[in-house]
Amino acid sequence: SLTSLEIRHNLPLDLDERDATALATALPQLEHLFLNADPIDGLNNDTYPALSVAALVALARYCRRLKSLGVYVDGTLRDPSIGSQGAVPRFPVLKEFNVGISPICEDDRIHPLALFFSHLLFAKHPLKFLVGVTWPDHMMNDSHKTASIMIRYERWDTLRKMLPLLMQIREEEVDQRNNVERELEDLRMRNELLTTHAKFVKTGIAVGPSGATCLLQ
Repeated sequence: SLTSLEIRHNLPLDLDERDATALATALPQLEHLFLNADPIDGLNNDTYPALSVAALVALARYCRRLKSLGVYVDGTLRDPSIGSQGAVPRFPVLKEFNVGISPICEDDRIHPLALFFSHLLFAKHPLKFLVGVTWPDHMMNDSHKTASIMIRYERWDTLRKMLPLLMQIREEEVDQRNNVERELEDLRMRNELLTTHAKFVKTGIAVGPSGATCLLQ
């Protein structure tokens, strides 16, 4: 089964969320996926990719072995978690995430997007969050392109800098929830023991510490 897929082209790929879902379900063994994260002709501010950030949910849900992911996505959605079916999944083993030159919302709308990524990319192992281009130097002589790249880079960098604190909060939430679940399980076991003990006492049977029983005279 295919474990690595890399597609590069001057033009943005014509993919949408349905395509991402079809790809993810067809290739669940993927470990490395690069979907043209930095197309040369991807800096038109009037045209955004059909592949939205929300499409990453399908990749996280079905491609559980992904270690590196590069995508050109529309990051201008107000809240990418809206419309996702059920809880937003996480990439369990992802170590490198590359958004290339993907468009992103303005600074005052970044926080909901950062919250979405803090959940999607949450992990206790180090994660590289990459932004920018891999083009040759001679292709960076266009001042208009360079300016557009810098605007997108700075906004993604703002989001990237928010992630460590948000992920720390996520980790504390997970630890707290695990502690609560352990306490509830302990209470459940104690309650079962007390209930069983009460039934035995009522019928004249004593229960020892190890669970052994004897008839009360």
